[in-house]
Amino acid sequence: MTAEARVKVARAFEPNQGVVKAYAKRLQALLQRAVEAYTKEALKGYEERLKQRAAAGVITIKDSATALDAAPTISGLTETQADLMARAQIATGLEARRVSWWFVRQLLRIVPRAQRRALERAGVSKSIIRNRWSVPIIRGQFVAPTTAQQIPAFVDWSTNLITKMTSAAISRVQDEIAHGLDQGYSLSRLTARLYQVGGPAMDYERAKRVALDQSCKLNQFIQVENCKALGITEGVWIHVPGMFTSRETHRAMHGKRFSLQTGMYDSAVDAYVFPAQLPYCRCIYRPVLPDEILESPS
Repeated sequence: MTAEARVKVARAFEPNQGVVKAYAKRLQALLQRAVEAYTKEALKGYEERLKQRAAAGVITIKDSATALDAAPTISGLTETQADLMARAQIATGLEARRVSWWFVRQLLRIVPRAQRRALERAGVSKSIIRNRWSVPIIRGQFVAPTTAQQIPAFVDWSTNLITKMTSAAISRVQDEIAHGLDQGYSLSRLTARLYQVGGPAMDYERAKRVALDQSCKLNQFIQVENCKALGITEGVWIHVPGMFTSRETHRAMHGKRFSLQTGMYDSAVDAYVFPAQLPYCRCIYRPVLPDEILESPS
């Protein structure tokens, strides 16, 4: 008999897949716009620099017959690479914050409602939920005060993550342009290479991973904070396998009770963790319901 069978618990639920997919598309679009805008500016003057290096005997231009006459030459760069990166980060940060708030609002619209239904069906007092989830958040949804207080910090974290993801993609573009100059790649050859290392398919796969990870984290965060406000102190760990792999320690945690204050000890990282806290962890939990919050204590 598992710990789950010996206690009264409410249903556990994973992130809404519709929101995950919509968020992934927004992340992909943001990433592509940022990379394309940066690449357009960074390639200005590329052909001129290529010709200068060839004239100096530093390189031999590859595919020159198909490249150098393909587009008019722009003499010189308007900004340094550092300036371009700084501008890209500022622009991305503003858009990333808008996308992050959209994402958070979607989960605040869905998760508290689903959690409330699960708790009420398990017998939790409706009046206790109403009294302790006292902060109106969006479209008639209410959350615990501690949940509402920490939402801006989550938005900041999400925004920073998106910005770092975009900066990493732009850095790859920088590296490819520098490599193209060193190797004498024509503009057309370099463009093909840039598409190969950072095309839409790769962007979407990266965006899907980030969207799922953030959805899992915020989903569990909202549930944990709302549960603690109701006086729920424990949960039952539910292991959810990943697409390609699962953590062995999390397999072993399945069905075990843990504290909602400290989490469960994970020997793989030598720390106490919560479901979905570690990168790409998809685990969830079922709240253990104390008798004092039930409509009809058993």
